[in-house]
Amino acid sequence: MLRRLAKRVLNPWLHYDSSGPLWLTFDDGPHENTLVLLDALDEVQVRALFFVQGVEAERRPEVLAETVRRGHRLGWHGQRHVHPRELSGAALEADLARGRALLEAQGQRGPFWYRPPYGGLVPRLFPRLRRNRFRLMMWNCDSEDSERSVDEVVASLAPARLPPRPILLFHDDYAQTADTIRRLVPVWRDAGVEFALPDG
Repeated sequence: MLRRLAKRVLNPWLHYDSSGPLWLTFDDGPHENTLVLLDALDEVQVRALFFVQGVEAERRPEVLAETVRRGHRLGWHGQRHVHPRELSGAALEADLARGRALLEAQGQRGPFWYRPPYGGLVPRLFPRLRRNRFRLMMWNCDSEDSERSVDEVVASLAPARLPPRPILLFHDDYAQTADTIRRLVPVWRDAGVEFALPDG
C-alpha cells in the first residue's frame, strides 16, 4: 500500500514499466573506498547518484566535495542508517531538514533525491518529503554487492537480465565495487545500454 501511495502521490520513478536509460546509484557513503570508485566511474565515463549518510559526510567532507567536483549528484540517505519507522514525525522532519542543508551546501539544487535506509516507507514520511523538497527514489535492481563476489554480480547484471528503466543499487563502502563497475559498464555499453543522471 505504501509503495502504491508513493507512486501515485510523489514519485513517478517508482513506476518501472517503460524503457529508459540506466541510472547508477550508490548508498551509504562517502567512504574511504569512494575515491577508488570515482576513479572507476571516470574511466568508464559514467556519472552516478550517491545517496550519502550524514555521519559519513561529516567524517569525510573532502570525499563528498570530490564526488560533486567530478560531476556526480548527491542524494540523502539519512543522518544515520536507521529505518524510518524508528523515527518520530519530528525526528524525520529534522533529518530531512539536515539533509537538505547538507545538499544545498554542496551546491545541489532542489528538488532533492531521498532514499530511505532499508528502503523503509512509513505514511508520516511522505508529507515531510514534500515540505523539504525531496523526491523519493527506490531501486528496481539490487546488485546485492554486500553478499556476492564481483563475478557473481557481473553475471547477475548481464544486459538481458536488466529490468526496463533500470535503477541499480550499489554501495560505495565495498572495495570490490569499483572493479565491478569497470567490468559491467563496457558490457552494458556494447549491448546498447544508455546511461543518465536523474534530473534534480
